[in-house]
Amino acid sequence: MAGRKAKKVNLSEDLRCFENPYLSDAACNHPGAAVGKLSAELVARLEHNIAANIAAIDDNCLSQSTRDHTVYTGTAGIALLHYHLALTVYKSDPLPQLEIAERLLESALAALDDRRYTFLCGASGPLAIAALVHHKLQHASLSGQYIAALQDLYSKAKPSLSDHPSELLYGHAGLLYSMLLVNKTLPGSFEDAVIADLVEAILSSGLLGKEEAFNCPMMFTWHHRHYLGAAHGLAGILTLLLQVPVERIQPRIHSLVKPCVDFLLSVRYPSGNLPSSLESSNHDVLVHWCHGAPGAVHLFGLAYKVFGDEVYLKAALDCGEVVWRRGLLRKGYGLCHGVAGNAYTFIQLFKVTGDKHHLERVIKFTEWCLTASERATPDTLFSLFEGLAGTTLFYCDVLTSLHSAVFPTLEL
Repeated sequence: MAGRKAKKVNLSEDLRCFENPYLSDAACNHPGAAVGKLSAELVARLEHNIAANIAAIDDNCLSQSTRDHTVYTGTAGIALLHYHLALTVYKSDPLPQLEIAERLLESALAALDDRRYTFLCGASGPLAIAALVHHKLQHASLSGQYIAALQDLYSKAKPSLSDHPSELLYGHAGLLYSMLLVNKTLPGSFEDAVIADLVEAILSSGLLGKEEAFNCPMMFTWHHRHYLGAAHGLAGILTLLLQVPVERIQPRIHSLVKPCVDFLLSVRYPSGNLPSSLESSNHDVLVHWCHGAPGAVHLFGLAYKVFGDEVYLKAALDCGEVVWRRGLLRKGYGLCHGVAGNAYTFIQLFKVTGDKHHLERVIKFTEWCLTASERATPDTLFSLFEGLAGTTLFYCDVLTSLHSAVFPTLEL
């Protein structure tokens, strides 16, 4: 049962989202009426928009200098998009995409700041992507060099891990993602002992942060707040921990993560949405991947797969209803706090349930991104997590892996 009181959300008064015009669509609400397939017209529109978006993104990123080389809003994020394109839409001719990724990574690698070691906003992101790009280019020596540099980055960071947060954007979970991502394509790049060591640092940080006021064995803070969502908080950290494939530490991970997931169930708003933090007011307003149900659904869906408890499936489905009703955000179409990022909610729910009406909801959110004209302009218009690159990556996933896509930088 949800454990927070909140002011009831009136969609007609909610300035953060548009009313969903598809709420009464039968195929989006009843599995038996759903087809879950892209029309020929939608395929053509996606192909056209992907090509047009890439041209605009590359024209901006390759012709202008920037100091931002992060995955989140900088050149490394555009490189990750091109790597993704090489694996999906252009897999029959990946070389041009890989060469652009390689070019974009040159500036990112030259400007690495090892004081930040996470995937999205630090040095491990460009290093991990470089290792994968050069592996795909069959540059084994260069790929190995970047893996070695990532290993060295961890060795340098290890003595001061306790001085840094654990969240995904700026903390230990982001470094863990970099290691797991590389290991997925290049098994053994990071030994189990190294992964276990970093996991233990995250668990220890959470145990030290535990507070008696909350019935939760681990607590994490960022900027003195107990964030709960995917980007800065508990949901994102737990999602990464549940994906660690090192068998010998899984019992310890599961024993600590499960009661933390149960705690998150207890602090939800009556709508099923997740507060941004324990310190947030009782206003149920944020429905973003970074804060709220769109990020939490990935955790609850994964917890259902791992632990098999129906309560997690119900929580994931409740998240889905929140996003379906309130996920057409006025902020735009990006990944972090936009419609594209919210649409991954329904891909996750399809993977968990197999019900095709979730795919119909993905398709409707895709159509919205392709047709709706009223939106805010993001601070970084072409970037992966705020702008056009993220929307384009989402289009690629809808076109090529609608049934199996994963949210980038959170799932493996």
